[in-house]
Amino acid sequence: MRQIVKTLLLLLVLASCNNEKIREMEDQIEVYKKDIASLKQQNKILKDSLNYRTYEKLKNTLVSCFPVEKDVFVGKSNTIIVQFYENWKLPPYDVYQVTKNGKEVKKDLILKDQTGFYYEIDFHPNTIQEDLLELETVFKIDSQPLVIKSRVNFDVKYKK
Repeated sequence: MRQIVKTLLLLLVLASCNNEKIREMEDQIEVYKKDIASLKQQNKILKDSLNYRTYEKLKNTLVSCFPVEKDVFVGKSNTIIVQFYENWKLPPYDVYQVTKNGKEVKKDLILKDQTGFYYEIDFHPNTIQEDLLELETVFKIDSQPLVIKSRVNFDVKYKK
């Protein structure tokens, strides 16, 4: 009889230990379920944020079309390049027109503190030889300026 009681007590102790472990595991499972729900919510917020950023980016996109050849002819296939541009606010920048006379290089500030995606300037050649427009766009980033150079040649003609 004592042996049976000892065995029963041992089984009760073991069972109660297992019950405690089971309760701890169930509690941990509940914590994991809450963590998973929280992560799913965060993931949804991030997806929504990325979709919104993509939408805003596309909404602020410009499209430019221009022919590969200067002249477009009737009855002839003409290749047109279509290009997308993001229209977003840039860090402040200044634009300089660069002119060269022999070895002398002159830079004239023509636009100051711009932030737009594009800018317009007037180009007034005085002779047919003035067929080159050179620009330097200087971005004010931290203490180090970033200079982006651009140039375009024109077929300058006298107005008829």
